[in-house]
Amino acid sequence: MANRVLFRSIAGKLLPKPDAVNEAKGPAYALAPKHALAQYIATGCLNSTFYASAEEQLSKVMALCGEIDSEFIARTQFSAVSGAG
Repeated sequence: MANRVLFRSIAGKLLPKPDAVNEAKGPAYALAPKHALAQYIATGCLNSTFYASAEEQLSKVMALCGEIDSEFIARTQFSAVSGAG
């Protein structure tokens, strides 16, 4: 039998509470606009997924682009296309 004291952890109790809801309607953490856009570009999905259509994703990307300076958008896209990190 596993030792419950040995494997007990307080790490989960120290984490901040989720402050957003994801497409699956589950608890999530809100991302800053730059971070969210970088994730959309890095994953390169923009197709229909289980929880979001391509149109919904494109709409979100366009909204994020309205909040971010054009230089960041260009640098992020260039990194994704060129494979640079």
